[in-house]
Amino acid sequence: MNALTFEPTEAARIIASRDEAKGRAAALSEEAERVGAQVQARVQVTYDRAAVARGAGRRPADGDGVHGVVAQLVRVSDGKHSNAIEMAAGGRLFNVVVEDEKVGGALLSKGKLRRRITVIPLSKIRRGTLSASRVERAREITGGRANPAIELVAFGDEVRPAMEHVFGQHLICEDAAAARRAAFDKGVQAKAVTLEGDVFDPSGVLEGGSRPSSGGVLEQLAALAEVEQRRDAALAELKDAQGAAQEAERARAEHSKATANAEVAEHALSLARA
Repeated sequence: MNALTFEPTEAARIIASRDEAKGRAAALSEEAERVGAQVQARVQVTYDRAAVARGAGRRPADGDGVHGVVAQLVRVSDGKHSNAIEMAAGGRLFNVVVEDEKVGGALLSKGKLRRRITVIPLSKIRRGTLSASRVERAREITGGRANPAIELVAFGDEVRPAMEHVFGQHLICEDAAAARRAAFDKGVQAKAVTLEGDVFDPSGVLEGGSRPSSGGVLEQLAALAEVEQRRDAALAELKDAQGAAQEAERARAEHSKATANAEVAEHALSLARA
């Protein structure tokens, strides 16, 4: 009995912690599923992957050549820029990035798509960013309150041509005054978007209005990534807690068995003494 390292109170605490971790993981998994269903309905493109790969003449090991929707391939570095970045991208945010025109053609003709899409072939798309002189001028006249949209998003190098096509010609500005200066200055003349989502076009066109009550798709994707991260952390915590609980339950079972054996031995001893 003395050799057993078992503390009933500590064992109960460990098992209770396991149960709490299980509840947190279940709740976060449910939340991730709910948020994921909402955002995937807006950005998910369902297609026949095998048919697209065959149609594009690609080997199975090379995949189907479809990288995904722009919104899924980009991550906004700072959440305060999400609305402006989304307004800068416009409808291109929902374009599908593909490896080349063969993949794009196969996706459109053989993919069995359920909705109309626009594809961006990486091999053919026209790309480009604002020149360093225009960016420097924009920052100078706005006091550093204007930055290229392409610098405020993160993405994989393999899809850079598509991202430059979508975001390369826009500036993100802290306020309307900065956006107005940047858009209409002769040394800049680039589309400028405020954090509120108002767009100043050097052609003279202005766009603005209320934001969607459900939030932008980039905000929803960021929320999904955040809850998935919390869920994964909770699942890792649950795994550790389950291991500790199993050890505590094993120790409790050994203690119970030893206690029973000790009681039998004590009874036998009392009989022998009698």
